[in-house]
Amino acid sequence: GVQTYALPIYAPDFFDNIIDEMEIRYSEMEGKESADPHTYIVIDELADLIDSAEVVDSIIKIGRLGRAAHIHLLMCTQDPSRRTLTAQVMQNMTTCVALKCKSATESRQIIGVDGAEKLPAHGKAIVSTSIGLKTIHVVPTPEEDIAALNDLIIDIWLQIQEERKQQIQSQNQRILCQLQKR
Repeated sequence: GVQTYALPIYAPDFFDNIIDEMEIRYSEMEGKESADPHTYIVIDELADLIDSAEVVDSIIKIGRLGRAAHIHLLMCTQDPSRRTLTAQVMQNMTTCVALKCKSATESRQIIGVDGAEKLPAHGKAIVSTSIGLKTIHVVPTPEEDIAALNDLIIDIWLQIQEERKQQIQSQNQRILCQLQKR
């Protein structure tokens, strides 16, 4: 089911519950991949939560450990500053999407390079992943299509993760072949 919390005062309890769920999933995994369903936590405005050290610590922990337990963060902000997107928060974010930014500084804060400030106001975004940058087309979405947009974001994220997994497997295979030749 979908849980929605509109007020930041509920965030500490919400994240405590997510951390508890993550720890339960870890205890059940015992060296194998999680069989639990994927859980997506969407933070519509990170800047509203960043002043709570407890919430920030939870976000960092989920970012660091959540993927293996199938718990994922989708964080949004209209304030892409160092105050909001701290190094600790960004350290474990595997995918970042930048729409049109006000400045090159904001672009660098989100995706690590200039460029998002040069995007048109509508229609394009830059996606940064562990395998590089990609410019994608985006469209304005009516309210009734939000669910479809969420599915698209999840599909893109899963595709990027699969590409990364294949890249790692290929790299591991090359290393194994080199070791076998010795």
